[in-house]
Amino acid sequence: MGVITIALVKALAISHLLRGPQLLIAVLLFFSADVFAKDIFKACIETKKAIEKRPSYDITWSTYLPETKETTNLFNTGNLSIPLVTGASSEATVMGVLGNPELTFKSSENKTSQAIQAISFDTIFSKVIEDKEKYPELVGYTMFDALKNSFSVSINDIYCDDYKNLNLRNVGKKKDALRRLMLVLLKANFSPYQAIDVINVDSRNAFLVRQGRGFEYHEMKDGKTFMVSTFGGKRTDVDIFLNSLSFDGKSDGDFEIAHEIVKNINSKSIQGWQKIIGLMKMQNYSELSVATVQEQIDYLTSH
Repeated sequence: MGVITIALVKALAISHLLRGPQLLIAVLLFFSADVFAKDIFKACIETKKAIEKRPSYDITWSTYLPETKETTNLFNTGNLSIPLVTGASSEATVMGVLGNPELTFKSSENKTSQAIQAISFDTIFSKVIEDKEKYPELVGYTMFDALKNSFSVSINDIYCDDYKNLNLRNVGKKKDALRRLMLVLLKANFSPYQAIDVINVDSRNAFLVRQGRGFEYHEMKDGKTFMVSTFGGKRTDVDIFLNSLSFDGKSDGDFEIAHEIVKNINSKSIQGWQKIIGLMKMQNYSELSVATVQEQIDYLTSH
């Protein structure tokens, strides 16, 4: 297996490790009255400065026109049908990061430059914002709602003078101003690396964020959110993924290993993961795919 491929897999795994806990902490902070009430005016100034340096923190809805009508194979699991832009012959494995594995598909066409697609189920964005007195009316009932709402607000809609001498005791006078700032703060901490813009997905409670070398797709269905993230693919992968969402295709590939991973994704059963490794070896999977599952077994064994 090529060095570039290994580095790419490791980098994607690390990015998911960092974003999960950091995002959760950020959310708890931004929706904490004690922290937010310290100095809202200062928070506004600092937010503006940060976004000036990193415009990708302030992504907004785009009018997106696809370049191709091509579709792709679907991976069907439960009530979800997820387009696979990595190809039907992709190897299914996991990102075994700190015992929180994600189902991952990686293309097998090119050993030095692979496309990777990771799927996370029941993500943090399913969480209900608990303080029903203050925050849902400002930003949304769930984290997912808040994120969708944030893409309609830009840093250009925020005027820091609105927040002078403002705290949560007198915020009732300027609820709309506080709402805008909270949404921009939340979006700035959510926006993935090299974010370009965000696309609203017709007929679904979903959105897709385009990035420099991939995309992130988030959808809420039956009260649960899932995320599909890609890296290293083609520019047209966004089009192919979106086109495929709207058609009821069937799985052409052999997804036995992928289904076993989904079955065990929240399991602490070492036996289930060992079965997956056995299947991988029978199908001559790459050493890297086997190694990522072995990392999950090692983690469960040590805990």
